[in-house]
Amino acid sequence: MALATCAPAAQAQTATASETSIGDILPMVLDDQIMPALIILEQIIAEDERASRIGAQYWSLSGDLGTADELWVRTVDPPSGALPDLSQAQPMPAIEEIVRQSAGKRVVIINEAHHSPRHRAFTHHLMLALREEGFTHFAAEAFCSGAHCGSLLMNGAPMGGGDTGFYVIEPVFGDLARQAGATGYSLVGYEMTPEQKANAGANPDIDSMNFRELAQAENLKAALDADPDMRVLIHVGFGHVEESLPERPLHLFAGRLKELTGEDPLTIDQTLGTPQPGNHDNLLYQAFMEEFGAPSSSMAIAYGQDRPSGIYRTDLSVFHPESQMVNGRPDWLSMTGYRRSHTIALEPLSQRSLVRAFLVGEPAGAVAMDQMLTNPNADAVTLMLPRGEYRLMRQNEAGDNIPLGSVSID
Repeated sequence: MALATCAPAAQAQTATASETSIGDILPMVLDDQIMPALIILEQIIAEDERASRIGAQYWSLSGDLGTADELWVRTVDPPSGALPDLSQAQPMPAIEEIVRQSAGKRVVIINEAHHSPRHRAFTHHLMLALREEGFTHFAAEAFCSGAHCGSLLMNGAPMGGGDTGFYVIEPVFGDLARQAGATGYSLVGYEMTPEQKANAGANPDIDSMNFRELAQAENLKAALDADPDMRVLIHVGFGHVEESLPERPLHLFAGRLKELTGEDPLTIDQTLGTPQPGNHDNLLYQAFMEEFGAPSSSMAIAYGQDRPSGIYRTDLSVFHPESQMVNGRPDWLSMTGYRRSHTIALEPLSQRSLVRAFLVGEPAGAVAMDQMLTNPNADAVTLMLPRGEYRLMRQNEAGDNIPLGSVSID
């Protein structure tokens, strides 16, 4: 679904982009006005493409993930340079290899790109596998952290409005938190707290970026110290996974945690090994394709001391297959049968809308299990839903929520 450059139906109902900024999108999303936020977002991007990258993170809430991926690379040049040397590498099935290497570890860290629910789906599979190996806690950079936070789940449900965490509003991330709790994990937030942020700048020897990395590491160390039996899977954004060295100008979370605790974490990058639109595949992914061909399932390469240059300093890289679209949704979203395709018949509207499915029995304000943007006059939409009872809702461009009845997935 292409991102529109103009939304005539919305212009009569919402402020124009010239009256708003990208900063106005966040409060709308936190207020669950996702469809109006998307309308304004595309107007902002049409006027200034520099908003595309942060726009991709918001657009992922629409379920239109192809457009989110395109926005992410829209304003950046394709990678260039020599390909990393993978001639000595041996690809292995990713989940199995990570589980094997997690033996004896207290800490496993995996990253995501914040516009990519695909990475959350893979972490979901990994979370389940590591629970079988005795892991007890699931921590996420995205989770609410600090004295102002309540329970991260309410009656087992991830909550919108930022209560569980902003990125958790996206349905695949929301269900990652939901299922982690249901499987028996304790959820942990470790992001720099408002109390810590208030002290940023007090120490002239550390800049704000390094202060955040240190605060995150100190918070996670405190959790590890409080529970000697804790084994934790940590889901981070981008380079926070890197086992950076202290002499680096930016000493990142994983490297600082290793330094503070003496624990050697198992670190996994999956961002560089994810195919990108057009000719924007990372050089590492291009090297994998040249050496081994296209992966048919998620594969991992383990590194020793001599990892290729130009990549994150991690123990493993994961390489994902190219997505294939099935009924307008990416094939990986089936999550090996956990989610099932279900077609919802719609009364055609003259405007776009966001069709959403919420688990029956969860509190008001819980994160949807799935949601998908529809074009004007659409008479059906495909949702990807696990077994359960759902109430269906349709949010129009004005932000009105229209009930669509219920559905049972057996």
